Amino acid sequence: MMRTDARNRNRTQSRRRGLTMIELLAAVLMVSIAAAGAAATWTLASRVVATKRITEMGAYVALQQMDRLKARKYSSLAYTAEDAPLVDWYDKNGQWLGNSSSSPAVTTGYFQTKSWVRQIVNRDATTNTEDLAQVEVRVLNTAGTRTYEDIYTLLTFGGI
Repeated sequence: MMRTDARNRNRTQSRRRGLTMIELLAAVLMVSIAAAGAAATWTLASRVVATKRITEMGAYVALQQMDRLKARKYSSLAYTAEDAPLVDWYDKNGQWLGNSSSSPAVTTGYFQTKSWVRQIVNRDATTNTEDLAQVEVRVLNTAGTRTYEDIYTLLTFGGI
């Protein structure tokens, strides 16, 4: 009796030692699904980095252009019409290339900025240093079809 139980136990253990084909197939299927998900995530993650760089560079270019305008003397800022903004060009690294009035004239780059200087408050109906001006900078792609950043600020000479 004892011998029969030992043989049955040995047979059961020998059957359990390896994997069946179904178990192996299920394991391979799970690993394949996980690998496909990882590959898809890798592709998406690599695209996100490039898109983030362009977007962040747009914000950097906008701030650089705003600082360029704010560095001018208040009295030398000319008000611009809605349909005639100041257009400047920057390369993909955010370096200023110039504009159509610079020497030499520049008419293309990786980013274009359109800037407007508008009169918001005119206290005494005379254009002078008592006015409040609004500066807007919009950063677009080369074709001007996609806006990356649009920022505003108010400028005043400080006199009353």
